[in-house]
Amino acid sequence: MNRREIVFFYFIFISLIVFSIVNIIIVEGKGTSSVEIRENETNFSIKNILVGWEYKISIDIIPPPSIANYQLKIELNTTNFDYSKTDSAGDDIRFIDSLGNSLSYYIEKWNPIGTSIVWVKIAKASTPFIEMYFGNPLASSESNGEETFIFFEDFSNPGLNLTKWLVDSDIYSSYEITDDYLRLNTDTGNDFTGFAFVGFSDMYFGHGQPLSTSVDNMVGIGIPSTTRGATTVKDDWEVTEYHVPQMTWFTNEIRWFNNSYVEFDNGTNIAVHTAQIPTVPLQVTLATRAAYAGPGDEYGILLKSYAYPGTSGCALKSFSWHHNSLPGYPQPGGELRVDWFFVRKLLDSEPLAILGPIELSDESLPLITSSGDLEYIVGRTNNYISWILEDDNPGTYNILREGIMLVSDTPWTDGLNVTINVDLLSLGIYNYTLVAKDTFDNEATSTIFVTVRELDPPPLITTSNNNLEYQFGTTGNFISWILEDDNPDTYEIYRDGILFTLTASWTDGQNISINVDLLPVGTYNYTLVAKDTSDNEASNTIWVAVVEPVESSYFWISSLILVVLPFISKRRKK
Repeated sequence: MNRREIVFFYFIFISLIVFSIVNIIIVEGKGTSSVEIRENETNFSIKNILVGWEYKISIDIIPPPSIANYQLKIELNTTNFDYSKTDSAGDDIRFIDSLGNSLSYYIEKWNPIGTSIVWVKIAKASTPFIEMYFGNPLASSESNGEETFIFFEDFSNPGLNLTKWLVDSDIYSSYEITDDYLRLNTDTGNDFTGFAFVGFSDMYFGHGQPLSTSVDNMVGIGIPSTTRGATTVKDDWEVTEYHVPQMTWFTNEIRWFNNSYVEFDNGTNIAVHTAQIPTVPLQVTLATRAAYAGPGDEYGILLKSYAYPGTSGCALKSFSWHHNSLPGYPQPGGELRVDWFFVRKLLDSEPLAILGPIELSDESLPLITSSGDLEYIVGRTNNYISWILEDDNPGTYNILREGIMLVSDTPWTDGLNVTINVDLLSLGIYNYTLVAKDTFDNEATSTIFVTVRELDPPPLITTSNNNLEYQFGTTGNFISWILEDDNPDTYEIYRDGILFTLTASWTDGQNISINVDLLPVGTYNYTLVAKDTSDNEASNTIWVAVVEPVESSYFWISSLILVVLPFISKRRKK
């Protein structure tokens, strides 16, 4: 074998090993989850995805998102959702798409007596619906903003990641992260403005601009106040100033539409800017939750952008938080608290999440193992059929014979053996069907056919010779039987009432022959007992006689010749 042949056979060997491993993994993975596709490819039914979750809700996405990895906003409230069926903090919620994939999600807020907001990352474009699972007291939260959004920060780490953030402030201001908040502190103590900026690069979501805290051509959103005017935006992207109500949390958002317009939403008012909108490769929304704490009111800008005016429009530079004292209103000890910040993908027509009714999530059918079909002879007794029922959530079962109810709505437990007697039936074929349900109304059925028939004729036994006699010492002595039956089973042979051969099976038309040599002088009976599969039995006996040996006449003739021959010879000599 040359080197090329060795390499070829080695390649085939390795390929077979890899194929076997992959096949084992596929086979062993069966049952952990399954996806059932309905008639239309855009309609799916997700089966057995999560074990241990009691409830689920189907959420239609209208229209389905045209891009992949889109962050869908889901609003839950006491009208469309039953909070009593889930964890008090929403820790047990999970999301599955129409292909059975687990989806990343982030809980923006959870209010079991009001409105909750959850963001879900829809991995595949054109996904028509997803499912939310809940109702598992053992589950821990998997809410993860990093996995869900393009850019995310909840300030849960003790310090800012300075590869993501750029900080700038004057001598009157500072920042710190405590209690999972970013805190921008300003304490001028006089009629001067202090500032603290925390900016990030929009390179993270494809707009390509580096970190910046530039104050040129600022545009932003201020926290709204009932004592000041609505949000306004000028052509140079400047924002009006606001007084800040004490410790009132606001969610503020900038929605950037590609080469079209920008919306500034402070939770109360929306301002639209249409001038100098740059072309960007990805439409995005930037959102944050923040509040002011400290004595009196202060001026705070939560989100701002920088633009470069010119004939070619503006270029998105970066965004940051800005906080300072309002000139003429010195307020020592002011603090702007920021809870979280994220950037997500934006569509011109934002899909809506439409919640369906709550359903039970267990859609697996009970497992039924039957004893198999049964056949018995009319009039015989002790005939039983049985089923073993298995399910994590057992319910009730029914048993029907020929569609007529025999046993109705009987509770069962996991692993129960259900057995019934089917004696006293007339000749015929009957079907017995067990219908088992679990507590989620999943239903499984199993049918056993029972055949009742007449007694078959016993096996036919034909002997080659009814009786046999042979002289002691002779050999080659055999007896035999021919057995005939449509349903042959077993036979045994007895000699003088004692089992002579072990139980053996036989076939229709079989010739069974045994040697009876070497027996002492005497008389013996050999009885063959044959049975068929219906337990019909037949027997036949052959008698064997062993006799003393008889001396041959040739011996006497030979002896007489030997005695007479000498006398004849003497007379001739005379």
